[in-house]
Amino acid sequence: MGRFFRWLGAVLSLGGAAVFGARTLGDKRDSIDDDDEIDLVATLATRHLRSVSESFMGGTITVMAGIANLDLRQAAAGPTGAELAIGGFGGVVRLTIPSHWHTIARSEGWMSSVLDQSQPAEDPDAPVLRVRSTLRAGRLIIESLPQLRAVS
Repeated sequence: MGRFFRWLGAVLSLGGAAVFGARTLGDKRDSIDDDDEIDLVATLATRHLRSVSESFMGGTITVMAGIANLDLRQAAAGPTGAELAIGGFGGVVRLTIPSHWHTIARSEGWMSSVLDQSQPAEDPDAPVLRVRSTLRAGRLIIESLPQLRAVS
């Protein structure tokens, strides 16, 4: 009987966290960040971050039953490239990189997938984005698009 009450308490706690998280976190639309390192967290919500850093070095992305979108098309990579560490459980991470960057993605996740739709950069000296994913039951999507430019 004790096991039943522990199980019921766990289910009620998770359900309460999901309801509380959905009401308090919500859907935060397009944030812009000029820091050289990012720390993006999406817990029971969708987060959008666009980096405009002049020397992007990388950072961490953590998802817990959420969606994290990172757009690097307006960022310039640091002198040694950039490195992203991605982790979490049951979420989706979408990276949008400039088409002139190289991507090296490595996944050590469990029940997760990596969909690398980025095109190989033509320039052998192009900036390199190294991605290390430890997502559990999640998905990492990498796509390359032309660099965004300000219109004047």
